[in-house]
Order: sequence, then structure tokens, then C-alpha cells
Amino acid sequence: MNDGPDKKQSEQSQGKSSGTTQAPTEKKAGGGANIDDLKAKLGLSTRKPKPKPKPKPKTEPKPQTGPAGVRPPARGPGQGQVQQQPQVSQLPQEDIKIDEEVLQSLQGSKWRWPVVVGIVAVFTLLIGVLFGKIMRDRKIDNRKTEEARFLLKYLEHSRAPKLTVDEGTTLQVVEDFNKKVHDLADAFAKANTPQKKQAMQKALKDFLKTTRKFVEKGAYFTIDAAFPDVIYNQKVAFKVVQFINDVKDFYRVALELAKEGATLNAVVGPDPTKKEYRYVEIEATKQNNIPLNKGTWIQAIDWDHVRKSRQGILVPVMPLGAKEGYLLPSKNLTRIDISPIARAKASIYQRSIFVRVAGLFNALKNQGDKLDFPAVKKLLEHYAHREMLFTIF
Repeated sequence: MNDGPDKKQSEQSQGKSSGTTQAPTEKKAGGGANIDDLKAKLGLSTRKPKPKPKPKPKTEPKPQTGPAGVRPPARGPGQGQVQQQPQVSQLPQEDIKIDEEVLQSLQGSKWRWPVVVGIVAVFTLLIGVLFGKIMRDRKIDNRKTEEARFLLKYLEHSRAPKLTVDEGTTLQVVEDFNKKVHDLADAFAKANTPQKKQAMQKALKDFLKTTRKFVEKGAYFTIDAAFPDVIYNQKVAFKVVQFINDVKDFYRVALELAKEGATLNAVVGPDPTKKEYRYVEIEATKQNNIPLNKGTWIQAIDWDHVRKSRQGILVPVMPLGAKEGYLLPSKNLTRIDISPIARAKASIYQRSIFVRVAGLFNALKNQGDKLDFPAVKKLLEHYAHREMLFTIF
């Protein structure tokens, strides 16, 4: 009757000596679950069929699982109880689920960064273009200031090559001559009697000498010297070029007046107190059986080589229009006083030339009215007196 407990005690002692614990072989009604629970508490593996593993994605690594169980420690001395060991937790093998909003935000960030970089680049480019335009405009403004300063210096202080330091600058010579022109024109306007008009004609003839001296000085400006480089200010350039052309036209009219003055002086006619002679060769001829003398103008006579012969004195002469000269008897030469004719002709020529001189003088006066340097100077000073702007280039 008492074999059961003894047998159980002998089996436990055998398990102690072998180092393993054997499960009881006896099964009682309703006791199978308790045995399984006990094995689970002791960390012993049960012999249940293993479930088939679920298919896993190739990209996901297989989770590492812990040991199926641990061996129970040996009993302590004098104790028949088994010490319970802590169970090792196993990693969950379920698939990790990511929030859809997080996933969408991560996917959206793939194109957000290039867009942001592109926007920043565009704004940087626009700022650079705007800054470059501002710097370029400021540089052009500085060029306009430098250009105005150069033009003001050129017009006020330049000197024509033929001018000396004592004579002054080109502008001073032009303005002084223009003032003399206007003073003489005002005197002509006030001459209301024949005597005064005749006196003014003499004054105009004397003024031709002054005109010749002005022309010889070459007092005028050139566009190449005024604008050796690029033109930056169109408004200033228009005014300066117009003024330079007006000065050149003023000089051109003065040159024509000086030439007419030289022509006028060349046809002043003979001196009223002296006589002027011309020589004519006399040759006997007939016209309609009527004896006549034919005259040929002698262009030149060589009085230093006169010869004597049986025919009388021979004089070397050169007839007008002839290619060669010859010896002519002096008795065939006739001397004619042409002073009255010369004075009459000279008077006619002088009047016609003087009409041209008066017309050129009026044109010179009208051209001088266009020389408005104060207006040009005011415009140049507006730009030349500005402060230079800061630029990075």
C-alpha cells in the first residue's frame, strides 16, 4: 500500500544523482494541465509539435529567439525544492508597422529639398542681378561725372597748337574775336549818314586784317579731342557737339571773310597820285584799203638788254599771249596811261567784292550769336560738381 511514496522518493533520488529531473509518469484525471503549467514554470520544454513558421520578407532579417529552456539548478543541501529561474523574454516576430503620415512626410521630403534649394538659388540670382544693375548704374553715373569734368576742362583750358600762352586759351580767343565782330556790327547799325557809312566801310576793311590774324591762329575745337572714348551722357554730348560745330562754323565763315579781304586788297587800284603805263606794239596795216595802225599789248619788256642797230634801238619784248619774245624797234612801241581806266575798273571790282565782304561779315555775326558757352557750362557743371558714388568695380 505504501509503495507509491517510496517509489516516488527513489525516482527523485535517482534524478538527483543523474542531474536531471524526470516528469512524473502518472496521469490523473484533470491533472494534465497542471503538469504542463508546472513544466512551464520550471522552464522545461514540452514536446508539442512546432508550428510552421510564417513566410517572412526577404529584406527583413530573422529575429533571434531565446533558448527553449534552461536547466534547473541543483538542489541545495537539505532541501528538496527546485529554485524557479526567470524566464527569458522572446522578441516579437510581428511585422513593424509605420504610421502612414510619417511615411508620407518622409516621401515628400525627397522633393522638398531640391525645390527649396532652387528657390534659394533663384532669389540669390535675382538679388545678384539687382545688385549688379545698381552697381552698373552707379558706375555709369560716375562715368558721366568724369566725362563732364573732362569736357569742362577741355573747353575752358585747351589751347590750339598755334596759340601761345600770352594769347590765351582757344575759348578766350574765340570769345574776344566774337566780341569785336558784334561791336563792329553795332557800329554799322548806327551809321545813318553817307559820311558815317563811308567811315564804317574803311573800318570794315581794317577789320579784315584782324580776321586774317584770327584765322591764322586756328582757334577751334574738335569732336575727337572732346570725346576720345565712349560717350556716356547723350544729353551733354548733344550740347557739347553742337557748340563745337558752331565754333567750327564760326571759324569757317571767318576764313572765307579773310580770303575775300585778300582779294579786295589785291584790286584796290592804282595810286591816284601816280600814273600807271602799259606798252603797245604799233604795226601799220590796212582795213578796207584804209591805212591803220594795229596795236598788240606787250606783256613784258627787258630794258636791261636793249641793243642798238642801223634800224635804231631794238628792245626785247614779250607780246601778250605769245610763247616767245623778239626784238622790236623802239619806234614801234607806244606807251599808254591806263590809270583812269584802272581806277574805274578797280572801283567796280571793289564794290562787288565789298558786297560779298559785307554779306560774309553779317553771316559771321549771325554765327557768333549761336555761340552760347554759358548754357553749355551750366549743364556741364551740373554733372561735374556731383560727388562720386561708391561702387565695387
